[in-house]
Amino acid sequence: MSGQRSRRCERVRDGLPHLVDGTLPGWRRRLLQRHLARCAACTDELRRQRTVAEGLRELGEGPPIPQPDPPDEVLDVILDRVRDPGLRERVAAPARGAVSGARPELSVSALLLSLLVTYLVWRAARRLVDRFDGSGW
Repeated sequence: MSGQRSRRCERVRDGLPHLVDGTLPGWRRRLLQRHLARCAACTDELRRQRTVAEGLRELGEGPPIPQPDPPDEVLDVILDRVRDPGLRERVAAPARGAVSGARPELSVSALLLSLLVTYLVWRAARRLVDRFDGSGW
């Protein structure tokens, strides 16, 4: 029973920030509130999170912090470096063998690998969503 309670508490604690900021949907909010009525540990955690959120709101309400102006020489140094012809030449010339068409098999391999990774991440996310939707959370 304690294993179920700890898993339930973990799921409830994952939803507490959304409860604090008011973005939790109605049915999930009611489920969380039912759990909080019976669980002192989660209620204490909710109280802590509300205290932190209130403190952060108070910090945001203060006067803006003045930003120091950068020294006048900074702009001159940056412009001098940009105007330097050596820098432009190095940036304009692509590296030999870069994935810019010089090796099409690398470009195709990189594309296929990125598609495979995207599909695997999507499938894992889909399974997580299905698992949580079926469990009432």
